[in-house]
Amino acid sequence: MQIRFVNAPTLVLIDIQKEYTTPGRPFFLQEIGPSLKNCRLLLSAARRAGARVIHVRHVQDGPVFKRGAAESDFVEGFSPLNNEIHLLKSKLSCYANERFAPLIDEAKPGSVYVAGYGSTMCCMATVAAAPLFGHKLNFIHDASWARSSSGLSEEELHRNATAILGIHGALATTKETIARFEEAQSPVLAAE
Repeated sequence: MQIRFVNAPTLVLIDIQKEYTTPGRPFFLQEIGPSLKNCRLLLSAARRAGARVIHVRHVQDGPVFKRGAAESDFVEGFSPLNNEIHLLKSKLSCYANERFAPLIDEAKPGSVYVAGYGSTMCCMATVAAAPLFGHKLNFIHDASWARSSSGLSEEELHRNATAILGIHGALATTKETIARFEEAQSPVLAAE
């Protein structure tokens, strides 16, 4: 018997890992604080509302996001609960994990919200790939951030990524998303 959520919103948390919060690491984000706080608020609200939560973690062989390394672990407070889904990926898009697309297929259209890191990499790859699978995801832009690159600051790259992600999906804020979670009914569980 498989239990699935019916009519519950879905929160997808992408790569909320210590690689982004550990000073000196190549992917350390100087200004991660506000977005990480919003991710905490979202996770708490999703759990209170009975939303489905999918945690996606990037692991690979190599110097960053290394399988088994402490920096590849979840940031404290973001480990999945027993009733939450935990997926691994080794490529940018969450769709690289073969379980991801079917999970999104189960969700009510328009009810999947994406937050996490980084807006120019894994969030972008996931949201931009979604239409190829018939999905349109909501990107929670104030619960994400970008790594500086090519002479552009974290803020500049995140702002540009958000504009691009608005083309491929819908944009939302933490406040708007929490309100949608609170408005949603508690999930109805259906046994298959």
